[in-house]
Amino acid sequence: MTTTLEAWNERLPAATISHEIEREIRRLSLAIADARGFQLYLATYNDRTLRDYSIRRLADAQQASGIVISVLDLSSVSSRFVLLEALHNHLGQVQDGDDARAAIMVTGLDLLLSDRPAVGTEALETANLQRDRFPLVCHAPVVFWLSPYATSLFARLAPDLWHWRAATFQIEGEAAPKTVPGVSEPSLDAFPEALTADEVRALEQEIQELSSAAADQSPRAKAYRARRLIALGDALYVRGEWDRALNLFRQAASIAEELGDDALRAHALGRVADILAARGQLDEALRIRREEELPVYERLGDVPSRAVTMGQIADILQARGQLDEALRTFREDVLPAFERLGDVRSRAVTMGKIADILQARGQLDEALRIRTDEQLPVYERLGDVRSRAVTMGKIADILQARGQLDEALRTFREDVLPAFERLGDVRSRAVTMGQIANILQARGQRDEALRIHLEERLPVAEAMQDADSIANVRYRCARIRLDRGGLQSGEAQIIFDELAESFAIYQQLGRADGIGHVGLLFAQVLAQAGHPQEALTVLDAAAAAFTTLQQAESVARVRALQQQIRLADPATAGG
Repeated sequence: MTTTLEAWNERLPAATISHEIEREIRRLSLAIADARGFQLYLATYNDRTLRDYSIRRLADAQQASGIVISVLDLSSVSSRFVLLEALHNHLGQVQDGDDARAAIMVTGLDLLLSDRPAVGTEALETANLQRDRFPLVCHAPVVFWLSPYATSLFARLAPDLWHWRAATFQIEGEAAPKTVPGVSEPSLDAFPEALTADEVRALEQEIQELSSAAADQSPRAKAYRARRLIALGDALYVRGEWDRALNLFRQAASIAEELGDDALRAHALGRVADILAARGQLDEALRIRREEELPVYERLGDVPSRAVTMGQIADILQARGQLDEALRTFREDVLPAFERLGDVRSRAVTMGKIADILQARGQLDEALRIRTDEQLPVYERLGDVRSRAVTMGKIADILQARGQLDEALRTFREDVLPAFERLGDVRSRAVTMGQIANILQARGQRDEALRIHLEERLPVAEAMQDADSIANVRYRCARIRLDRGGLQSGEAQIIFDELAESFAIYQQLGRADGIGHVGLLFAQVLAQAGHPQEALTVLDAAAAAFTTLQQAESVARVRALQQQIRLADPATAGG
């Protein structure tokens, strides 16, 4: 995790070095020089090159004083760790003798919270519990370099440690210029981190101990238990255990309500809304966002969390087909908030959401322009490899929609896939392989597409117990077999089994879009196989799912298919 300053790029930052920035750097330099022993400082930034330049300036300024400036980079951490131990070990490596003075620059925590939230969240929560030990173990000033949004997460996840900070410094360049822009695959966006089975069991055991009669029942301990319930719920959500996850999130919300911790309660209820939205229960998810979350963040003056929640409201409006209202919300509420905060990364994410809507409306050229001109440069400047890879995948989707299959395939294979492989992101690599398979299927290379789903995607999904991805793989395989005439060439039973498994998983998850689209195909296979009554039953479930999603045209299509089945088999006329 240690980074040497000599390895850093010494280019001047892209952002203008204003007098305000120079003043903040000098203030931070003086604070470091005056510090004796442990002091906690926060430095907010919105440009990685500016951050690196500032740290180099600090190192140069402190050289005459004999203070060694070193960097502890957390961005590449992939497993659980204890922040206090990391600081202690790092200090032991860079401090030359007991009398030597040092200062530690902690970077990468914002990327850790974004890309591996379970690891980052646990590290901060543990640091909060160990706050009293920091002065005893770490005998040097520590500066955390955070994006504006990560700063708000730090305050929420480690509130006691937050209050120990000696000062906060704003080293932020000009915000990015404003621009006024004229069953889906498993998402790569904001997916909770998958834990191993052993990590899940350890978390369950920890929560059991925290819930025992002998456990500490102080408000601080109860709040920590609520956060661990949320962490376990996230892990179960990834594994497809949505009912258990929902119960844990609601338990956490109940504890927070008992404590009078409105922010924690809103956070837990937000997770409840995530699952309800994934299941297609959009009205209740929207009610929670608008009535339970938003008022709390507005009352607390938590501008970043309010902006994130408004974005989630827009996501639900988009899922309901209210594209104009969703677009207005992103443009008029979410985007200006992040621009005022100077949070260039969140602004880029929001521009990506706008591009999603434009793509859904068929405005492919403008969607592509946003991806290439508004998003990619930001992620490249921030060194955010994962977000760049996700955006390149979105660009490939647009190319595919424009019929540029060869270029889309090249982008997935040469840009997206290698990035996830370098990151060691197994799940995202598997999802990308599925997107490659979809293009191959469209090009008529059905055998290779089927092999990818069965050999590259399915083993990963099963190993991670990712029920949503398993259902998607089974559905995709059945579609390929049908496309190549599998019903007539001896694959009828395999097709039936794959669709039955996919439909059952989506029903277990309560995922309305999966129930609707898989059910529609499954019913047609059942009817062709001579099972009209079963087909009608499946179509009833599909119609209910599309009704939940407020997709009237799909409901009408289901009802028309039911009528055809009844006309073809008079025995079902009364069903």
